[in-house]
Amino acid sequence: MLLSIYNSLERVVEDAYQSVCNDSINVFDQVRINSFLQRPSATDRPLLVKLQKSTWRHYTRIWKALLCFVYRTAQPDQKVLLRHQLTSRQTSNLYKVIAKGEEVAQLSSCDKTLGEKATSAMEWSCDTLDMDCLELCVSLLDHDLKGDLFESAIVGFLAAIAIDPIKGILKEAYHFTPTLSGFIKIAQMLVI
Repeated sequence: MLLSIYNSLERVVEDAYQSVCNDSINVFDQVRINSFLQRPSATDRPLLVKLQKSTWRHYTRIWKALLCFVYRTAQPDQKVLLRHQLTSRQTSNLYKVIAKGEEVAQLSSCDKTLGEKATSAMEWSCDTLDMDCLELCVSLLDHDLKGDLFESAIVGFLAAIAIDPIKGILKEAYHFTPTLSGFIKIAQMLVI
């Protein structure tokens, strides 16, 4: 099931990447997505998407880990209680993704000889899973921080992966910067 969700995330990111490469997203929107600043400046530039395949894989792995983190920490039998709390929208989106991911996993494990009807059902399920996965990711990004910062699943996830497992302390900033960069790049692609 998690593999179906991972594949869905890859398809969503690839679709966004192709949209930028095919000029389906205009330059003005790319500049807007590329900057947190609301005022125009001389350094505004379009979204950079011409990265190595290995860089895209690394960046996507960060978001796969986030989805896994959200899935596992939302389980009722979770032994380690963390401070993040999913909003009702995030919870609803997570359950949709889980249900559709299980459906896609079952369809893909079925006998391939079922023919065109099964292929059509599989394509429809994958498309629905992609939309649900995108909605989950965007809802995770759209978490209002009003009180405790760690109520956000993303903040909790970033704090967890910032721990150096060997030293047992937070990683140095220069070791964690590529992770944050990857997280932001994929978030930009999800916005597209």
